[in-house]
Parts: sequence; structure tokens; C-alpha cells
Amino acid sequence: MEKKRAVILFADIKGSTEVGYSMSRGLENYNSMIRDYHATIKAAITEYCEKFGLDKARLTCSAKGDECCLFVIGGVPGEDEEHALRLAVYLKERWKQSEFVVRLQQAAGTQLYPQVDLRIGIGSGEVACDQDCWTGQETLEGVRISEAKRIEGMAEEAAETLIMVKWEVKDACQRTGLDVEFGDGRRLRGKGVPEGADIAVYPVLRYGPWAQVQQTVPKANKPDWSLLYDKALGWLNSGGYDSAVRLFQGALTVRPNLHEAYRHLGIAYAKQQNYDAAVNAYGRALLLRPDFPEALYGLGVAYRRRGDFDQAIEAYRKAIELRPDYVKAWNNLGFAYYSKRSYTQAKEAYEKALELQPDYPRALYNLGLISYLRGDEKEARRRYGEADRLNPDPDVRAYNWACLYAQMGDTRNAFDNLRQALEIDVKYKRIAASDPSFVAIREHPEFRRLVGVSSEE
Repeated sequence: MEKKRAVILFADIKGSTEVGYSMSRGLENYNSMIRDYHATIKAAITEYCEKFGLDKARLTCSAKGDECCLFVIGGVPGEDEEHALRLAVYLKERWKQSEFVVRLQQAAGTQLYPQVDLRIGIGSGEVACDQDCWTGQETLEGVRISEAKRIEGMAEEAAETLIMVKWEVKDACQRTGLDVEFGDGRRLRGKGVPEGADIAVYPVLRYGPWAQVQQTVPKANKPDWSLLYDKALGWLNSGGYDSAVRLFQGALTVRPNLHEAYRHLGIAYAKQQNYDAAVNAYGRALLLRPDFPEALYGLGVAYRRRGDFDQAIEAYRKAIELRPDYVKAWNNLGFAYYSKRSYTQAKEAYEKALELQPDYPRALYNLGLISYLRGDEKEARRRYGEADRLNPDPDVRAYNWACLYAQMGDTRNAFDNLRQALEIDVKYKRIAASDPSFVAIREHPEFRRLVGVSSEE
């Protein structure tokens, strides 16, 4: 296997996750952004190669989701580094002109929009040249890709340019005579960085061809409320619910008509198990936008966890009226009926969820549980087996088997599976504490120990 030296450009979209979380029809918005991103990469590279005479044989580019990894190989010292930096400019410049980013910037000031930009890290290292057994083409496997990803992860520190480079790249650019200004070096740490290594990386503060691009970095024009909102989403997604609540409240103090912010505030409150506050937040979102199925769904979740099953059912049904193909709402409607022991109506709701999405394991587990409660253990196990084949998450499998075993009165297997789920994710303590599946064993000392309920309660 031949080894060569390459310059590696790694880019991802800062704020991509928030697009899905912060907007109605988030998956559609995310997919639209990714399509624009991939088209942008292809167009930028093609245009660059034609303009600067770069042989495409010297490039290997792969793009998956919101990440892009680009290898530049085979040039004289300094040449690959210069190409990588120019390509970074081309990618960012075309990205800022893409249809999706233009739409987001046009929306600024009238609705929520996440900060979306490219973060880029440029590193260098050996790559191994191998053969793709399907195509017979030479492929590059970068042994320093993960290091390049860590460099990119520090790109937010690069002022408003969102680009970091490794020391060797900085040195080559300066020796080549490029008009580039670098900031102070920082020490790279994290996964993919060799243990004990002292690797310096530098932010690009100014670069001639990039001057106009730098002036249009979105965060330079973002209002205070939107910055608060972006940070709140980050805390919500990473489990910092107290900080998320505080920041969402701050954004709403400045812009009290942000219906999406109220919905996310409701999610944060629900994660804190403050269901009264969650109900209130979802209610505020619905006052601002009555036709808001996501807020109705969240309201249903808060009501159900508070024990108000009839109100949960009403909220889920309103969400379904607005969006008849809302699979999660159908599934949770079934769970609300199950909590009321209305098993026939629960079965109908789960079946509707599976009609819309046959490969939905959660609905299969739930329908299996209903089958057992209606006296068909064979059908219950069949449904569970089918769900297991579709579901890749061991914690979800273990938790659902715990529910079924608890209903069967098999406490040993119920506790064994619940324990497995908790070892993977402690969130099941909160879920199990209010799950009607465990009503028969709720007072058992082992159940109380596992879910953290004190014997004095």
C-alpha cells in the first residue's frame, strides 16, 4: 500500500442540527440545506480547477451529510497548502451565495433562523493509497482525518472566518508568499490527536481573496435575541436544560412573539420534569400560532407525563387534524389511551402509526404490548421480534422487553432488562417512574431502587 503526503481540508456546517430543531418541517429544511451543500461543493471544486488549472486527478473529495473531506495531493512544497486555502475560500463564498443560505438571511428579523456557516480545518499528513474493489479506482484513506476534524472543531475561535489551519500549513502559506494574516496559535486536543502530541493550530484572520466573504459572515449581523436562541438550542441539544431555559427566556424577553422559542422552552421544561411550566410554554406557542402541530404534540407529551390523559389525547388529536401523517403523534395517542387502559383505541392508534410507517419499531413494541394485554402472547412476542430486527438501539430493546415482562409478572426478566436500559441511558429512570407498564411492580424494592424512588415516598 503506497503512502503519500496530502493536505486535508475538512468542513462541516455550523448550525446544521439547529436547522432541524428550530424550524417547522425541520427534516425537509435539513435535507434542502444538505442538497445545496453538496451541489455547492461540486460547483466550487469544478470552477476552481478550471480557473487555476488544478488537475482533478490530484483531488479526492467525499461529502456525507453536513461534512466534506477534501484531499489535495501531488504538488510541490507549498502548492497543496495554497490550493487548500483557496478552495476553502471558494467553498465559503459559494456557500454564502447558495439558495438555502440566502433564504435564511432573508428571514432574519421576521422569524427564527439558526446561524449557518461553514467551519473549515486544514491539516496535513500521510494518506494511504489503496484500490476500491468495486470500481478498481485508486482511493485515499487519510490517517489524519480525525485530527483535521478536531482542527475544524476549533474553527469558531477563528474570529469571523471560521477557519483553522495546522502549523505546517501556516508555515507553507507564509513561505509561498500568500497575503495571509494568522492569529495566535492554540494547542489542539481531543479525539484523533496522538497522545502526548503538542500540535499547534492557527486561525486565519485575514486573506486577500477572502476579504468580501469575511464581511458577510452571518453572525456579524445577528440580533441579540437570535444569538441567545442559538445558544439555547445548543444547551438543549447537549442536555444543559437549566441554561437552555434561561437563554430561551432571554430571547423571548427581547422578541416575545417567537412561537418556536416557546416550543423549545416547553421541551426544556419537560426535560426538567417541570410539566406545569412545559404546558404553559406550549400554550404560549399555540396562542401565537394555533396551527402548530409540533407544539400540540409537545403539549400532549407534557399532559401525559403529568397524568392528564384526556387532555393529552385532545392535544394529540388536534396535532393529527393538522397533520394526518404525524406518525409520532399517532403513536403517542396510542400510549395515552394505553395509560387509560383503553386498549382497543390504543391498538387502533398504533396500527395507524404502522400503516403510515411500517418500519416504526416503537409502534411495533407498543402494539405487541397491547396484544399481550388482549390475551395473545404469541402475537405479542412476534411483534416484539419484528421490532427488535428493525431497532438498532439496545437500550430501547431492553426497556420495551422490561415493559412486557413486567406485564407478564416475570419480575426477574423485567428488572434485568430495565437494568440494561439504565446502564446505557439514565433517562429511563424518569420514563419508568410514570410508565403504566410497571404499575404491578412499582412498589417492589428493586424497582424503587432502580428508578431512584425513596422508600419514604
